[in-house]
Amino acid sequence: MSSILFLTKGDRNTASSRLRVWQIRDILAPDAEVIHSIAYAFTDISSARIHMIRRLWQRIRAREIKTLFIHKSLFPWDIVFLLWVARTALGKRIIFDLDDAEWIHSLHKTHALMRMADIVFAGSHEIFDYARNMKVQQVVLVPTSIDARIYQKPESIAPPVTIGWIGQGKAHFRQGNFTVLKSALDKLAERNAALRLVIAGSENHQPLKDYFKDVRYEVVYIDEADWKDAQTPSTLIGKYYFDIGVMPLVDSDFNRAKCALKAIEYMASALPVVASRVGEAKYVVDDGESGFLALTDTEWVSALERLVGDTELRARLGDHGRKIVLDRYSLEAAVSQIQKVVEDPSQKH
Repeated sequence: MSSILFLTKGDRNTASSRLRVWQIRDILAPDAEVIHSIAYAFTDISSARIHMIRRLWQRIRAREIKTLFIHKSLFPWDIVFLLWVARTALGKRIIFDLDDAEWIHSLHKTHALMRMADIVFAGSHEIFDYARNMKVQQVVLVPTSIDARIYQKPESIAPPVTIGWIGQGKAHFRQGNFTVLKSALDKLAERNAALRLVIAGSENHQPLKDYFKDVRYEVVYIDEADWKDAQTPSTLIGKYYFDIGVMPLVDSDFNRAKCALKAIEYMASALPVVASRVGEAKYVVDDGESGFLALTDTEWVSALERLVGDTELRARLGDHGRKIVLDRYSLEAAVSQIQKVVEDPSQKH
């Protein structure tokens, strides 16, 4: 399917780009080109900017390119203008893929891309509702999906029970998400619960490490990992013997639109999940069946305490979560859904 051109935020090191563009392209259209964005100021006349504009223009005006698959709105305005030309003057079909609340920090670009799009792929229900309110021609809910085949259930080891978190630690610390988790863990430690915390993706961020400096439980930091490798999350979950996966989030406009990737990765590994009752987690986590949703400090403590003290409960919830991922969030399901939309001639501009 060389008739499609992908444009995205970053290379394979960027999780959202890797999962919503690169892995989809590898299966759906392995010969298709992917152009990822670079940041530059409006007055910048660097060779990198000129090269990117020239390369993009050459590709979008090519007769064989029929569809532009645009992931996120993090593109400079001159690139957005070229995309508008491609849509209005060249008749290219536009698919705009969104997995974050980009309108919070890039309102006008997000609205411009939504208005020019023939189809918007929404990674979460919050994004779906936002796009519908923008009167987009067609909105399709396309959850962030993973290749569940490469995720395995970690081996069980003797206590302490390992509570694992995986992601971009610096950004989540700045957003205040770790405060949700630390408060609950501190209370559990006061009750002499045997536990340890593994933060996979601490990114050498010293403020994050200082935040957990004097706690009464072991904290393991994984600063660096090969995020280009799709197997890295599963490898880390297994290597550090995760028993419970956690996804703490403060309730904010941005977090309500997130795609709950962490919960999906834990569930694919047959781990029980404790997630904040915020945004997409309410649709991903089957409360009481694949994990627990918690909002208050009391709910977080209760959920973690139940799981820490009950091996059979962890196994039962983990097995159910694995089935949910295979049914709803597998890469095969996502590719099949996207392929139907991309190849449907009735949806062409």
